Amino acid sequence: MKVTNLPILCQNADFIIYGEKEDNSKIEKILDDLTRDRKSVDKILNLGDNYQPFNLVLLGKYKKEEPATYFAGWNTDNFEDSSWVRCYVIQSYIYWRTGWKNRDEAPNWWTCEGIKWYVSNKLYGFYKSYDLLRNNYIVNIIKESNGKPDVVEYFNNLLIEKEYRNYEKPKLDFFMVKYLHEIEKLDFDTILNTEFDTKEIITKMYHYYNDYFEISKIPQSFGEINTPEQLLDYINVNFRLGYMKKSGECTRSYESMHTHYRTATMEEIEKNKILNCCDTNRFIKHFLDEHQIENKQFCVYKFNTEKNEWMSHFFTAFKRGNAWYSFEATNFLNNGIVKYFNLNQIVQMQKDMFWGMNEHVKCIDVLIPAGLSMGEVQNLVEGKEEYKMTKN
Repeated sequence: MKVTNLPILCQNADFIIYGEKEDNSKIEKILDDLTRDRKSVDKILNLGDNYQPFNLVLLGKYKKEEPATYFAGWNTDNFEDSSWVRCYVIQSYIYWRTGWKNRDEAPNWWTCEGIKWYVSNKLYGFYKSYDLLRNNYIVNIIKESNGKPDVVEYFNNLLIEKEYRNYEKPKLDFFMVKYLHEIEKLDFDTILNTEFDTKEIITKMYHYYNDYFEISKIPQSFGEINTPEQLLDYINVNFRLGYMKKSGECTRSYESMHTHYRTATMEEIEKNKILNCCDTNRFIKHFLDEHQIENKQFCVYKFNTEKNEWMSHFFTAFKRGNAWYSFEATNFLNNGIVKYFNLNQIVQMQKDMFWGMNEHVKCIDVLIPAGLSMGEVQNLVEGKEEYKMTKN
């Protein structure tokens, strides 16, 4: 079925939203928010008012079938904060509005990607704080270049790789554009249409932000860590995707994880620098328990009947003073330690982020033991009571 054959849920001069009339009582607000976002983008990029008054956004469970269609499969009533979903809609709008249908046609492809993420961040404020921006830099620049003998040469080669271009996150290109726009004071049109010496820009960007974010102060060993913030830095620099197999082998691939995975010992996590949400959050909880910091570990999950897989995400919160803080190290787009008024806000934020697997939320009140298979972890989690949103 073509999306344009679906019912129109709502429309205005800026958007037409097609989809099934499910439980979408907030759809009018989403439309208003998208319209406001679109006008903000036009202003930020200085695009003016002379544009086609049409952009198609699909709301529903259908494949993208037309170039002008953006597929955004979400139920608006599931969200307290729809900003991430709106972000991906608006990013497609940025490409469409500015004519970047083929980003390889730009003098440097990274300028399109970098501007897209820079404008998105400015619009939605995902990395508005120094700490969150710093975490993003550490994950996508410092960890990426960790151990490389020539960082500039490595990143210059990375920009050529098409696979790197497809990573949907604000990475090297984001910081290059941020540096050019904020430090070199270049406007977006100049950035887009200039043939840059990428090595020169990478060198300037790398040295500037290393100093700005005080990268030299990050702990080099686990024994130096005394605070949750230092632990996050340590994980962000050193940990990479991976898991322990039942055979005792550590693999850097997530392939067949549901079949071969077992929870690692703390020694294995530290030795192999394993990054998966279960073991990393077990490691975080272990540190918080050892330092007598009150904490809670949660899991959002659902069972995917089509893939016959248990889909889950683990996350941790800890208490400092009268406030609760989220500790997120495995979701790169939400990486950081953030202060909230209560646990409910943290849980809701995670449910919004993982809306495709948030049918259940459980609080894990024990340190999940080592040696458990995926099925055993699933049984442990599902055996807990549902977390109830109460005053705390």
